[in-house]
Amino acid sequence: MFVRVRYVEFVRDTVSAVAGKRFGIDISTDARSYRWVFNGRKGRASGRRLVLRAPAEPGDYVLYAIVGKHADRAEVVVEQAK
Repeated sequence: MFVRVRYVEFVRDTVSAVAGKRFGIDISTDARSYRWVFNGRKGRASGRRLVLRAPAEPGDYVLYAIVGKHADRAEVVVEQAK
């Protein structure tokens, strides 16, 4: 028998975004809400899809989702707009 205890988890480990534009990433959690930290900003959300604005500068960034003492991270790859 397989049992999975899930506190908070990003559905994907990596997400692509365009500099300065909004992007979304799905979150799986049993909690009613979670905290997030991204590029010097932080907040609280409750939806199963977190939508944020990408930084203006291209590069690789780390996004964290936190429930209590548990957290997950995803890499956000920001590319220049074409």
